[in-house]
Amino acid sequence: MHNRDLPKQFLEVDGKAIIIHTLEHFEQHPRIDAVVIACVKDWIPYLNQKIEEAGLRKVREVVPGGDTGQDSICAGLLAAERAAGGTGSDSREEKDIVLIHDGVRPLIDAEAISACIKSVQTTGSAITTAPLVETVIRVSETHTVEDVVDRDRCFVAKAPQCFFLQDILAMHRKAIEEG
Repeated sequence: MHNRDLPKQFLEVDGKAIIIHTLEHFEQHPRIDAVVIACVKDWIPYLNQKIEEAGLRKVREVVPGGDTGQDSICAGLLAAERAAGGTGSDSREEKDIVLIHDGVRPLIDAEAISACIKSVQTTGSAITTAPLVETVIRVSETHTVEDVVDRDRCFVAKAPQCFFLQDILAMHRKAIEEG
């Protein structure tokens, strides 16, 4: 976005930071109880100010992100575990569900959030997808076309990715343990 002064999530669209547009979808959704955010450490005070100005009440914690996207997600998941307070039951309907979403993706809606939650309750994990509309080709090592992929069978993975909180945390902890 050719901006060196502000990270892209803080650029303004229609008078608000992009991340605030994103967060408002989760703030307004009746099935979302709490929001946690992983953020570059030096920008946390700025983000907290934007959250306060926007009157967002579901944000429970803003934590420093990690060196990688995966590290940041893990930091957010650990904060989500604290926010949940271990109150989830063992039933699929009442286990804590987490939606992992990118702050610079404001084009989400209540229908997508609801579908994600329902899918997790049914399958245990889910990822938002959309039908692929572009033509995809597979090429050889010499960059010659080998095949045109049948796009009717292809989808684009999008955010949010959705899981039972304890399941995705267990996978992160296992990955850390195994290096």
